[in-house]
Amino acid sequence: MTHPRTRARSYVVPRTAGALAGVLLLAALAGCGGGDGDTGGGETAGDDPSAGASTSDTPSPSPSETESSTESTESTESTESSEADDVVDADFDDGRFTSSAYAFTLPDGWGDGSEQTAQPMIGAVGYDPGPGRVAFSDNVNVVVNTAAPPLSAQQLERQLVREAADLTETTRVQDRTEIAGIPAVHLSATGSSGAASGTTDGVPIAQEQYAAYSEQVLFIVTFTHARATPTDERVEDVEAVLGSWEWPDTEAS
Repeated sequence: MTHPRTRARSYVVPRTAGALAGVLLLAALAGCGGGDGDTGGGETAGDDPSAGASTSDTPSPSPSETESSTESTESTESTESSEADDVVDADFDDGRFTSSAYAFTLPDGWGDGSEQTAQPMIGAVGYDPGPGRVAFSDNVNVVVNTAAPPLSAQQLERQLVREAADLTETTRVQDRTEIAGIPAVHLSATGSSGAASGTTDGVPIAQEQYAAYSEQVLFIVTFTHARATPTDERVEDVEAVLGSWEWPDTEAS
């Protein structure tokens, strides 16, 4: 359920990707949890008992067999890519984003800004197109990482704080919460909308970020507001989105 909006917004409609710089301020956390070590369990050539054996008596595959194997591999990769796209990318209709893995409704009056970012793991971007007071629009973005390794809540919090260090002025870990019944971590941050592009000028911003795993996929939901936006209005925006959140065909765990 969304919250009624009775105020006049005072933010310009973003016209370029740069106008939504705040969208990407903490979206750099999309790669969080990436390991440095080898996580594979495969054998090396030295472990393979057949590695030193002669292959002279091994028949070579026929061209038709090779083509069939190549087509099968390409088909599998195409299917996996399509399934990942269905999880990440959300369609927008009548104020609501929906993908095969998540769905939520924007605050009243907000619009779809997804086309203004080319970041592959950002599946949805919503923003407030109200009339301009500063050259920035309050917004929300959803990062979907289908390859994130599983982390405990504490590990996830630490990783998010580390990766935010160069892009924020302050970062604070808040009490853990839930998104539609699934456990989530919660961070708050302050910074400047110019940080993502490396500029010193920008609008002072405040962010609330929530991260949760659903079906082994990591979802990071980041709300970015100009600090000039009253606190109660920021809270309304967060409640409107998280209160409408659903995990389609997924049982809360």
